[in-house]
Amino acid sequence: MSALITHEPSGLQVDPNLGLVFYANGKQAGLTTADGYPVAMVRGSPSCRLYPLALVVYEAVHGPLSAGMTLRRVNGERCDIRVSNLQAVPKSEVSHDGT
Repeated sequence: MSALITHEPSGLQVDPNLGLVFYANGKQAGLTTADGYPVAMVRGSPSCRLYPLALVVYEAVHGPLSAGMTLRRVNGERCDIRVSNLQAVPKSEVSHDGT
């Protein structure tokens, strides 16, 4: 495992090369939505928030995603959130299924 990077907005720890995300307690983060996207629930004040893990990995390495941009998975696999598989593209270039 490579060195972990903190995603500042969520406090999640990221190994971008392996596409792994961890809570502060060291437990691996991740639930999968009904449409196949990995997310993590982070408790905060005043409530919980769901973070898309692809966005967490991307932002931990590159900083905030620019307005009007979204992430494309290069290989089309929704659950593959390695930073090498994530590409920022204009929202107009992404198919309706988000890949």
